[in-house]
Amino acid sequence: GFTARYHVDSQKQPYGSVALLRVKLEHRHAPTFLGQPVPQSVKVHIESQLQLGVDPVHLASKLQQKALDRRNREAPLIDRVSFLPKSYFKARNRILNSKAIEMDKNDYKSVALSIKERWQDSVLFYHPLGCDGDGLSPKVFCLVIASCFQQSLLERYGTSVHMAFFDGTHGVVKYRNFSLFTMLVINDEGHGYPAGWMLANSKDMTVQSRFLRVLQSIVPKFEPGAFMVDEDPAARGALEKIFPHARVYFCDFHLWRAWGKRLGRLNLAITPEMEDHLVKLRRSAHEEEFEHSLEALRKNSSETVNGQKFWEYLLSNYLYKGKYWAGYLRYFQQPTNNHLESWHNNLKTNHLKRKSKMRIDHFVHCLLERVELEVFQKALRSAPDLGELLKNSRSKPQNVEIPDVTGKNLHSIKEE
Repeated sequence: GFTARYHVDSQKQPYGSVALLRVKLEHRHAPTFLGQPVPQSVKVHIESQLQLGVDPVHLASKLQQKALDRRNREAPLIDRVSFLPKSYFKARNRILNSKAIEMDKNDYKSVALSIKERWQDSVLFYHPLGCDGDGLSPKVFCLVIASCFQQSLLERYGTSVHMAFFDGTHGVVKYRNFSLFTMLVINDEGHGYPAGWMLANSKDMTVQSRFLRVLQSIVPKFEPGAFMVDEDPAARGALEKIFPHARVYFCDFHLWRAWGKRLGRLNLAITPEMEDHLVKLRRSAHEEEFEHSLEALRKNSSETVNGQKFWEYLLSNYLYKGKYWAGYLRYFQQPTNNHLESWHNNLKTNHLKRKSKMRIDHFVHCLLERVELEVFQKALRSAPDLGELLKNSRSKPQNVEIPDVTGKNLHSIKEE
């Protein structure tokens, strides 16, 4: 299993002598038991160490270091695992984690069992595929999650003087058309906290309305003064339906990106003067300045055919609903949805490792066991007085009715 060889570079000198220029030793450790199954005793030893919390890479290095000790050369355990690749140990660790998370090989059944036995304190609403009778289609999968701690955040930072942020992101599980919708609140210092999630395979207004209605029914004091969304008409309609007294604002970043794309399609150069007027439309706190920039933009746009097309685009899509985006009609400081966009990026980068191949039960486990704990610790660091308010709040069970779909013709979940 061990090979070594020397590479020697030399140069012949006058009178027959030889000068060594470089001597290099190359060696390679090949797996001694390559192609042979790992004995069960070895697997038990490795799994016992992993269950104790030993890092897979650390375990592999430790065993390999022992194998290099002369006193351990005859030990069958060390010999068998001395040069197994570190990927083997990582794979065994993933298998152990899967065994702990998956309550059934069928992802759909595992989710239902987990809600009954492990997630009952955090799942507020569950509509499985194939279920009918609660206002959602049998083709819809919908799971609403908010721990007792997150509900406390909704109550504390979801008042009439606060703004909440609502948006969805895709690519979090391995099935097609599934999205994670997040309700994020911010404290008085500007720190954002995800306070509710919905995993669903539909983005229509009915499904988003159900998410909002569930949050409102569980936390009656959750009545933000405003919501920030992108330009999704389903999200806007759902918010106006469930929270009719709250203001709804478009994210300024998404708005400017949409305008920029339209200008690009029309081959219109964004001059400094045009950019200044467009910024004032979106950001100016004075109505007079808004009207002045609007009139100037109308005159400039009428000079060219494509400019007139851009003006008609603004008329037909934005000017009649200025309450969603006009600067002088914004009564909250935050102009963009960047708090939520940043959090979604953190979730996918640091927790999902930019992979969307998770089962649903694994993903929900990640949200409740890792992400929610991270949010809890961040909230306590930012507002220490939350400690007394949230005492024992992370262990209060919710009464969640799990629909019985036994024997029904369930719709299959298609993978990406």
